[in-house]
Amino acid sequence: MFLSLLQPSGYMENSVSYSAIEDVQPLSWENAPKYCLQLTIPGGTVLLQAANSYLRDQWFHSLQWKV
Repeated sequence: MFLSLLQPSGYMENSVSYSAIEDVQPLSWENAPKYCLQLTIPGGTVLLQAANSYLRDQWFHSLQWKV
């Protein structure tokens, strides 16, 4: 059995090109103040967490123009 700790650095290991994004969906949860965007890419999804709903919505509308 192995135990490993993941230390987020704030950067993704690999970039995601706009052309690779197939779908963008805003996500939020009623029980927890989490504001996220779900990006669907070939081979999986990427979940990006924003500090607030305003920032999440700004990202969402910006990506809609590029995708």
